[in-house]
Amino acid sequence: MTFVVHKQVVAAAADRLVRLPMGAEILCAREQRDAICIWYRFDVDTVLTQERQIVMCGTGHPAPSPADAHYIGTVFLHGGDLVLHVFERLHLVRKS
Repeated sequence: MTFVVHKQVVAAAADRLVRLPMGAEILCAREQRDAICIWYRFDVDTVLTQERQIVMCGTGHPAPSPADAHYIGTVFLHGGDLVLHVFERLHLVRKS
């Protein structure tokens, strides 16, 4: 098995689906050049993909419960004027 780390840009939205290799481990969410990105590690031999649900909320706004979502990072956009906390829902949506 050979593992690599890749990055994917995620649109700023309360709820977003991203397609990742099956079993990919999301390492973190951060901002890069005013875009929200997630970095993930996966086995390059993986051929199947799955949709994963990313949830974002602003400071002081409702957040998913720890039973429903895993925290993966906080991003600071527009010079820190917009702070979003990024979570991954714990259930898998679909396989393909």
